[in-house]
Amino acid sequence: MIRIKPIKSSGGAAGVAKYLRNEHTGEAAEQAAGYYSERGGAPSFWAGRGAEALGLSGAVDTDQFQALLEGKLPDGTDLAGRHQNRRMGDGYVLSAPKSVSMMACEDERWKAWHDEGVKAAIAFLQERMVYARLGKGGQISEYDGDIIAAVHRHEDARPVDGIVDMDLHSHVTVINAMRRSDGQWTSINNDQGVDCELQKEADAIYLATMARLAVEHGYELEQSATGFEVAGITRDQIEAFSRRRGQIQADLGDKGGIEAASVAQRDAAWSATRAEKRQLSQSEQRWEWHQRLREAKVPTRDLWVKSLERARQREMPPPDRATLAVQGALEHCSEHDTVFSQSAVRAEALRQGMAAGVSVEAIDAALQASVELLDAGQVDRDGTGKLRRMHTTQRAVQEELAIQTIATQGKAEALHSPESASALLEQRQKAQGWNYSDGQVEAIRMALIGREQHQGIVGAAGAGKTTSMAVIVEQYRQAGYEVIGLAPSAKAAAELQSAGCQTQTLESFLRSKSSEASGQILYIVDEAGMVSRRDLLRFYRRAQQDGARTLTVGDPRQLQAVQAGNPFEQLLRCNGFRQASITQINRQKDPALLAIAEAFAGGDAEKGLRLADPYLREIPLPDSVPGQKKIDKAVKQECLARAAAASYLRLSSEERGQTLVLAASNGTRRIANTEIRTGLIERGELGPESVVITALDKVSLSVAHQAQAAFYRPGQVVELGRAESGVGERGTRWRIVGTENGKLQVVPLHAEAKAPVHLRPSTTLQLFDVRPMELREGDQVLFRQNDKSRDIDLRNGDDAVIAIQNGKAFATLRDGKSIELKASEVMDYGYCRTVHASQGATVDRAIVIAERSRAGANLGYVALSREKLHLEILTDDKERLVESWGKYVQQESAREAAMRGTLQSARDQAREVISCQLAHARAEERTQRETRKREKARDTLTAKKQRSPAYDQGIGW
Repeated sequence: MIRIKPIKSSGGAAGVAKYLRNEHTGEAAEQAAGYYSERGGAPSFWAGRGAEALGLSGAVDTDQFQALLEGKLPDGTDLAGRHQNRRMGDGYVLSAPKSVSMMACEDERWKAWHDEGVKAAIAFLQERMVYARLGKGGQISEYDGDIIAAVHRHEDARPVDGIVDMDLHSHVTVINAMRRSDGQWTSINNDQGVDCELQKEADAIYLATMARLAVEHGYELEQSATGFEVAGITRDQIEAFSRRRGQIQADLGDKGGIEAASVAQRDAAWSATRAEKRQLSQSEQRWEWHQRLREAKVPTRDLWVKSLERARQREMPPPDRATLAVQGALEHCSEHDTVFSQSAVRAEALRQGMAAGVSVEAIDAALQASVELLDAGQVDRDGTGKLRRMHTTQRAVQEELAIQTIATQGKAEALHSPESASALLEQRQKAQGWNYSDGQVEAIRMALIGREQHQGIVGAAGAGKTTSMAVIVEQYRQAGYEVIGLAPSAKAAAELQSAGCQTQTLESFLRSKSSEASGQILYIVDEAGMVSRRDLLRFYRRAQQDGARTLTVGDPRQLQAVQAGNPFEQLLRCNGFRQASITQINRQKDPALLAIAEAFAGGDAEKGLRLADPYLREIPLPDSVPGQKKIDKAVKQECLARAAAASYLRLSSEERGQTLVLAASNGTRRIANTEIRTGLIERGELGPESVVITALDKVSLSVAHQAQAAFYRPGQVVELGRAESGVGERGTRWRIVGTENGKLQVVPLHAEAKAPVHLRPSTTLQLFDVRPMELREGDQVLFRQNDKSRDIDLRNGDDAVIAIQNGKAFATLRDGKSIELKASEVMDYGYCRTVHASQGATVDRAIVIAERSRAGANLGYVALSREKLHLEILTDDKERLVESWGKYVQQESAREAAMRGTLQSARDQAREVISCQLAHARAEERTQRETRKREKARDTLTAKKQRSPAYDQGIGW
């Protein structure tokens, strides 16, 4: 991805200019000139409308560049005098794929194609990423101004052990000056977009432009996870010339490597391992690279020759390739989001098509022509004019309408009369010695006397939904119904068993055959708020097919589905859907804790956070690293995780058994687990003997990406979801050792000496990252995958305690059953877990690591409602926590988004019509004025002539 940083240098503007020219002091004259050009210095050029307006063109002049960095424009404008401590500009680094850098040593055309990609990216960032502030307090953001950019192309990486790898990249320096529409030069701001989506789009434009030119000139490309590589250069060869990446990877080893590290961590590792550049003359450096490429048997010469031959016979790519790329992008973007941005789908479509050389223009045309893609209008992100164009899909709209249609139609016979239901409840309450809450009574009566085929129950966290469902299940079974409980996870399904029905996961149910007990079935879906749109529609269609009644139970204010849609919440807003609400919370025994849960359950998260203030502790953070405005996210996570670990370790062993340590993210969870475990080892509470197993962490890929080898990496593990001919049986695990021609090369996980076999990537594979996991006597672990291959069925979310016997590790579950662990397990330490994994749990005590999260108040609600007796909340910033957890996140429906797009389009068209009418009216008025003016002038001239003596021939003097 494009790297973006503000331009700063201890050497000032002169230091920046010198670095970008790639000049080095204290070297021989030939070396100081650099191998980049015979005249010396890195190849460069000016870009941007601002540069053009100031007459800047051709190679970048160092003196002029330095003056611009200092805020002095050629037209005499001095921006530096307006602001103190003004930054010089923003630096964008656009890096070519490694195989391109290797090919550029042989074929100089790649450098020109790289430059064209850079120019395309600059045009995009000028239009969409760089903006100026206008108005009082900078309340208006103006984009698409005139910017000044200086581009310097470098071709080498930093040395590792004295060896320099080729690394084709360009430094784009956007001067801190932009000319607005009013002609005023002012300072700039950088907009990377939500989740850096604009940054990703710019990178995709750069790569797609370069790829199109390469394919047009006969090269074959292969898709990679981030873009493309040149076909014919293997992954091993690429790694051999990526020593700098390997160096950074090693530095980040304790943080999960480059892929798992944060941007700040990667930048820190880059700086920590950064050596001074070793500069050779042009001929020396090229000779060295050619020599190393030959030794590594990289066929750069052959690929160049083949490209020339292929270019002479080149055929245009099929016209549907852009359409296919757009279809794949829509599938990917809509899997987790009902409404997504134009930037996200465009960047993904460009990535999907770039290996085939599909142009940016072709992708844009295919997006415009797509009947599946619906305009969802523009959203102003912060009220300052940062507009974000949104989209949804026809399929999403149709699925939402189908769910609503099914759920609000269909009638059934009532199980009880109102009188018999009242008598039943009275009898039950008298026998048990306590009364149901009003909400529980409402829910039970609705299910027993209602005539709707499909109903819903909304239950707050800890309000006793299962208690109500137990009565409903009992009555339906007595009436001859088969009652089946369903839930999104195996753990939630197991907890539903306490209601007295057989249970299974929703996914396994949807894969099963239709029931033969027509009309005498009740399906209960628990945690319905976590069910995606597509799964809920599949469920309702299956219920229709089975002629079954349904009861969906959940809380829309708790955590929502990982995949796209929040259909349960949308159903609850639908007038035709019969529902009951259980609001009285019974979990919290402390009135103060109960008030917090009630505030969140009632939708007032800000009140809940105010009430939680006595339980909240702000953890001090260290000062930020010099040169950085913000403290790295990883540093915050470590501080909070250590504080949570200290609180946990202060508890007795018995108290810990009824305590949940909760984190918003997996990164913080991992750190907290490490800190707690380290403390237990130091205390001697974990045994001295240890066993190391291979722990597997699930990797989530979209359906579109699962079928593409580019998104699988050597070293990862795949588990077969079905028997694969020539590979292995269902459930066997294989380590990836390479990818080639769209297939995976795999070997058995624990028999890697065998020859690799080919496996086609598909949605039936489960992908894992791999790490060693040390286990000691007394360790708490958490299983993260359902496993029915053993004598004891394991569920995702089951926790256990480790025992070590004769050098082997055994896990003892809560029910006392024990199993021997395999050499590889999908598991992790269980001292701290994510808030998402805790939904539905009840414990005496909760220690909550309160981090900012996209899940907002939904996450805060779940985190602060697990405990019965004790609560501790740890945060680094109370004010920012209120901003994050103070509002509930509601996924926008496709219908609402499409309606917004339609209304905005209608308004835009109306404004255009009115604007045209006004323009026509003004033109007509102007024409009439000019006509009247001409007539008046003519009349005046005629009158003058009539008064003139020379004109009146009948009068004598």
